[in-house]
Amino acid sequence: MGKIRGDGKSQSLFIPSEESRDKMKSSSQKLGVSVAELAETEEGLRLRTTNKDINKSFRQRNIDQHKEGQASGQKTIGKNIDCGIQVKVIVPGIKLEFRDTAKSVHCDDDLGNPVTCREDAEQSSVCLASGSNGCVVGCKISGMEAVAKRSYCFIDPDDGKPIYSDANGIIREAGVLTGLEQHARDHPGFINIVPFMGAGVTSSGEPLIFLEKADNSLERQLSKGALSLSQLSDLGQDLFSGLACMSSLNLVHQDIKPANLLLKGQTLWVADFGETTSKTGFASSGIDGVVLADNERVAGTREIKPFHATFEPPLPASDIWASGLTLLTMLDPQKMLDSDRAFLNQFHSFPFDQLPYIQLSEEQQQQLREQIHGHLDSFLEESLKGDDARFIPALADFFYQVFEPDCNQRISAHDAARALKMYQKTIFRH
Repeated sequence: MGKIRGDGKSQSLFIPSEESRDKMKSSSQKLGVSVAELAETEEGLRLRTTNKDINKSFRQRNIDQHKEGQASGQKTIGKNIDCGIQVKVIVPGIKLEFRDTAKSVHCDDDLGNPVTCREDAEQSSVCLASGSNGCVVGCKISGMEAVAKRSYCFIDPDDGKPIYSDANGIIREAGVLTGLEQHARDHPGFINIVPFMGAGVTSSGEPLIFLEKADNSLERQLSKGALSLSQLSDLGQDLFSGLACMSSLNLVHQDIKPANLLLKGQTLWVADFGETTSKTGFASSGIDGVVLADNERVAGTREIKPFHATFEPPLPASDIWASGLTLLTMLDPQKMLDSDRAFLNQFHSFPFDQLPYIQLSEEQQQQLREQIHGHLDSFLEESLKGDDARFIPALADFFYQVFEPDCNQRISAHDAARALKMYQKTIFRH
């Protein structure tokens, strides 16, 4: 099948080539929109979303953090970020004890005994969701509706005390959300980070994290069927906006998927930061405060990572790839959530997958890129029918950049959010 559009190489959505300008003119004639309107909208978006004060603020903040780190040592979640839970290491990597801090928060409700397993969690009347490592239960904080994330536990046969299997994830999430509040609260994408209400430790020693209650998860919403292109654009903007907030601090989520994205009204929140990491900064350490090596920072769901994840440390670009898979799921949840993973297995079945991308020849790189584009073309043609089919070329151009195999050339979260905003204002509205 021939390519839908482009030459197989990533192009900037915001610096149109002469060919792109001709296509813009052609598209404007088909849609009844003037080229001037398209250009004005694009320039307006550029001005509105490239706020010099915000960019300077974050650049200066990173410089200040680097200088501060050199002067006083690396700030880490376990030692310097007070998230409401103090960690005491009893047996490294195995046994920990937790205590309250001055910033600890407690819920109004008695949550009862620690939860031992998924079956135990699902018997509770306040359980809202359960997974392999823990559960989410409803509660109230100072009378406000909230949720508490709990880790499953088992009893240590030596001393009879509980050991919480996902305590590391809960404390890391609390630390990441505290760090984002301290260092990125003024970022425009902060509104797309799940609101953090605090963390604390129960009288039995169980660490808890409290979050604002959402209406739904994206996964549950998609179980009802595909979203419209307008909904995809709106929620996609929120997703990439939240990731842009994270990447301003060099944070990598590592587990972007519909189950970890929440909906509150018309807004999407990025959630579940238990696997979040960074090369430098407060999230570069374990909860014991020791800075992690590159191989120790790799986590999350393997199936949503680029083929070359084996060869590189976690990068914000990996979150872009996973977000692209989430957007494809919005278009066709039946295909993407198929238990056999037929499309995903095919999409991630790459030639030369025993070599990192940078070691491929130019010919091999182009072959890989064209295979990715071919899968995307087929997906869009099969998933978009009727009137929506006319948007396939525009979406193909966007997804080509989201799934660019060269992580250094892949579109950024900031530019991806801008692209979807431009599409919403100039294309999807017609």
